[in-house]
Amino acid sequence: MLFSQLLFVCHCNPTCKLGYPIDEIPVYKEDRYYVHFAQNLEFLEAEYFLWSSYGYGLDVMEPCLTKGGPPPIGGQKANLDPFTLNIIKEFANEEIGHLRAIDSIMGSITRPLLNLTSENFEKIFDEAFGYNLEPPFD
Repeated sequence: MLFSQLLFVCHCNPTCKLGYPIDEIPVYKEDRYYVHFAQNLEFLEAEYFLWSSYGYGLDVMEPCLTKGGPPPIGGQKANLDPFTLNIIKEFANEEIGHLRAIDSIMGSITRPLLNLTSENFEKIFDEAFGYNLEPPFD
């Protein structure tokens, strides 16, 4: 590689530009409900993975995406091995990207109050299996 090519690569803008203007992507009024429902799931996934891997959530990583919504209840850092930790961090960053995409295309909703306590997940898994797990899910 020539020095001039290397210099060009090093000074390129790392931000990807879209090939079309954002305002030309139609989001029909009847679709907004479904996108906002999906956005609630994205909030849950983002907070779950952020708290599990980093020990904090959107309020630290991307506070503008919360739109002033309340912080989740009971989030905590998981005890993960380094390999799994890196995977969960990738998931967390991917979910932030999903929230950014929704926000940039059609605007965002306020983050709902999320319950990330181990007791809540224990209850969900007990109901899913139809009996109380022993030891409880955590």
